[in-house]
Amino acid sequence: MNLRYKAAEFIGTVAYVGRLPVAPGTWGSLAALIVWYFLKPTISDPLFLLINGAIFFMGIAASEILIEEWNDTDPKAVVIDEWVGMWIALYLVPHDLFWGCVAFFLFRIFDIFKPMLGRNFTQEIMSAALGGVYAQPTTVIHFKSVFKEPIKAKTYLGFTKFMISKKKSSNKS
Repeated sequence: MNLRYKAAEFIGTVAYVGRLPVAPGTWGSLAALIVWYFLKPTISDPLFLLINGAIFFMGIAASEILIEEWNDTDPKAVVIDEWVGMWIALYLVPHDLFWGCVAFFLFRIFDIFKPMLGRNFTQEIMSAALGGVYAQPTTVIHFKSVFKEPIKAKTYLGFTKFMISKKKSSNKS
């Protein structure tokens, strides 16, 4: 085995998480959630998106190498696509474990059932990325509906980030 293959296997299986025998995609998504929870407070939103973009392209390259080496068009051990999709789902979601879990749950549903356009992609990474694109606004909409207070919105590259703004209470006596 050469270095190219070993690097592709490490990246494609997300540090061998994809080698777990049961539900490797779920484990890959969970790994992405855990890293997001600890990494996100230390970096800005645009940098988070840039890192995920780099992982996306590295994932395509790694997947192609592994598909060729393993002679399998859809290897279950390749979970880098779940990582990318999960991080898209988590982009601009409030940094809170509860909301991270909501995004995780919604992403897994969209990734497994692949609604609408998700079935048309031959590359698994594109399908998972689309699952993240579905899960991200769905999570934000749930976030917005839970809080009855006004919410300010910021938009970065088409994604919307909602922040709770406190209502001003008027003291009428």
